[in-house]
Amino acid sequence: MPFGKGAKEEFVKDSSQSYIGEGTIVEGKIICEGSLRVDGKVKGEIDIKGVLTVGEKGIIDSNVKAGELVIMGTINGNVTSEKKVEIFNSGKLNGDVQTPRIAIEEGGILEGKCTMNLTKEVKEKSKGEIQK
Repeated sequence: MPFGKGAKEEFVKDSSQSYIGEGTIVEGKIICEGSLRVDGKVKGEIDIKGVLTVGEKGIIDSNVKAGELVIMGTINGNVTSEKKVEIFNSGKLNGDVQTPRIAIEEGGILEGKCTMNLTKEVKEKSKGEIQK
């Protein structure tokens, strides 16, 4: 995912399967098989199989598990991502992160520990390349 001009608009145009709009507060556990965009506030554990996008005005106060994570707003909690985490210049992550890939745009904030764990698929691909 490229940073810079046009990158944020790409997420706005993407029609995520689920959406929590600005001015909406959700309390409780959220489990979603698809993708979710949060422009409101969430207080409770989140488990998303697809892409979790936190918009610029979105705030999440909980731990998060997601296939991919895009942060343009704020997350206060630990996050685990199976594929990658992207923090844009307006994004703030206050907590630890576990992911095989991370990108932080200049101005983006990560206030916590980052553990770069490889997925099984990446480990197998790397192992095959080393054996050649």
